[in-house]
Amino acid sequence: MKSGTNYLVPVGAGSNKTVTMGTVSDMAVNTDGKFLAYAVEPKSDQAPDHPANILKVESGTPLQVWKGEAGGAVTAQPGSPGDNAWIVDDLTFCGKDSQGHFTSGTQVFDGFYKKAAQLPDGKLAVFAPSLSARPPEMQILSGDSWSQTKVTTSALDASFNGKFLINHLWTIWENSSDGTTQADERMPGLTGWDNQVNCELVDTTRHGWTLALRKNGDTSTSYDAMLALPLWPSTNPIAKGLDNQSAMASRSEIFTPIQRQGNKPEFWVMVPAGGSTAIRVQSAATAETQVTLSPSGGLTVQPNKLASRDTNLLIGAPASAAGQEYPIDLKIGSTGSSSSPLKVKVMKARVVNVQIHPISRGTSPGGVLPSKAEMETYLNEIFKPQINAQFNVIIHDWQPLPPNVESGGNFYAIDPPGPGQTTVASTYAGGGKIEVFLMGGFETLASSGGKAPGGLNGLTNLEEHWVWLGMNHLSSGTPIGKEQWMNTLAHEIGHVILGRGHPDDSGDIVGPASLPQTDRKPRLMCSGTFRHSGDPDRKSLVKAEWDKAEGWLIDNIDNQH
Repeated sequence: MKSGTNYLVPVGAGSNKTVTMGTVSDMAVNTDGKFLAYAVEPKSDQAPDHPANILKVESGTPLQVWKGEAGGAVTAQPGSPGDNAWIVDDLTFCGKDSQGHFTSGTQVFDGFYKKAAQLPDGKLAVFAPSLSARPPEMQILSGDSWSQTKVTTSALDASFNGKFLINHLWTIWENSSDGTTQADERMPGLTGWDNQVNCELVDTTRHGWTLALRKNGDTSTSYDAMLALPLWPSTNPIAKGLDNQSAMASRSEIFTPIQRQGNKPEFWVMVPAGGSTAIRVQSAATAETQVTLSPSGGLTVQPNKLASRDTNLLIGAPASAAGQEYPIDLKIGSTGSSSSPLKVKVMKARVVNVQIHPISRGTSPGGVLPSKAEMETYLNEIFKPQINAQFNVIIHDWQPLPPNVESGGNFYAIDPPGPGQTTVASTYAGGGKIEVFLMGGFETLASSGGKAPGGLNGLTNLEEHWVWLGMNHLSSGTPIGKEQWMNTLAHEIGHVILGRGHPDDSGDIVGPASLPQTDRKPRLMCSGTFRHSGDPDRKSLVKAEWDKAEGWLIDNIDNQH
């Protein structure tokens, strides 16, 4: 059997039978070539090339099971229409009989039912009204009898493919995994779905999409729609204007409010004003079940439909949208989603001046400083795609260490700044929005109170916009050493812009976005604790950090002219 965009062809000797179908819900094939396909009922139509053999779909006709075998005719089986039915692995049809009862082979659910489902373990489940005053119950066929399980006792509804059960606490149990999750964690961008009684799950495709409907009031015929999307945006490499981590962070109350403050309910894309950002979206969309993307605020999305499981999107924003945030609305067919899992932040372009002051202790600084071009390239590759900021680096000549700033052969870098730092800065600082002091001759910087017994690679004085760096990594003279030093430079500049704290620190000094139980290793602002050989590039910023950066840029760039 071959399949195409809208057709099935049973293949055999002399076979020329074609069945054209709108959407094939399911099909199964035996080794002898026999097949079943469950689809919208076609209607015969004449065609010049294959008279009376091409069957075309007319919308609105009931669903039917189609059977055929290689070389033979393809026929509809009477008496098997239904709005939820499927074919199990042994080619048994599961669906509604003429009395409206659910049937599977010889098994009949003796009563009317709201929804039937095949669970991932192969068992059959029926969601049916209860004879008691309680809400409808999910019952599972076990052997020759229908019974409830502990998990399904509190079920309100289930999708046709058995993937979700929703209980009275508005949590979701997914058959293919252990445990439960909050509904709004499973559906990024979901808001206002706190009335479980009026919720109803509707299956839109057997490839993973689930469409949930919520009735607006007890008697209303109007529905809101929630697309429970198996949707995942990404970029390669990372740190290219996408935050797909903030929506994944734990909301558990075992974490403090400050640790959870950077969590977001949706995925975010930073688009430069007057520019565009490219992302990849993996989803369960198909050519038959397409998802329309509808941006607002003058934004553009190309293409504007997800029609395959893997789609590259280019999201653009006009210059006039700078400083604004917009959702990208989603639709399956004509049904819109009340959840908005994808949102856009538009940021204007800005330039930040950075002064680099190399300070030499003695005759040998202990390494070769990267060039202006190397520093600017590295900084701009991190910050431009994520906060639309570029850096103008000005490197001064090496200058001598002022007298009486060492203590026991160490240069102490502390926050707030100590006397040695104040002396160096007052001697050499001036002209930069951020002042960076490279302490030549010192591998690392000493700290007070035993905070970093092995020494600091860098430290920032936030209020003064001062960054202090040692020669560690540069002294190796290797390309990776140079990259590690520039990553420390970017990290410390990040502190000037984003504030104190690291996302992986314990306690509440964690920066704008701790994002509990997410992978912090790719994050630019991750502490030195995770900086090990072979780790991913530490360049990523997330939405709460974009917001914090925008505030700093407005105060220190826009309002300083």
